[in-house]
Amino acid sequence: MSGATQVYLWGRKWLEFHFCSQCACIVYWRAVRPRQDGRRSVGFNLRLAELETVKAIALIHHDTETRDDLPRDGRCVADVWF
Repeated sequence: MSGATQVYLWGRKWLEFHFCSQCACIVYWRAVRPRQDGRRSVGFNLRLAELETVKAIALIHHDTETRDDLPRDGRCVADVWF
């Protein structure tokens, strides 16, 4: 199996959804364009990892219009894992 992913752009086409070409699971998403600071937003599908490995990672929510980070609420992956 190759390490490469397939890419899908949807809607306003500002996010790339990278998925496994073997099983079609979304592996991560990444912003198409960098922010003003030169960095690109990215999010990973942590459900592909073991809960014990990722349970303490803090959740960061974003405003979908401005792409700004919203205030943190102190929750982590374990709080929303189902």
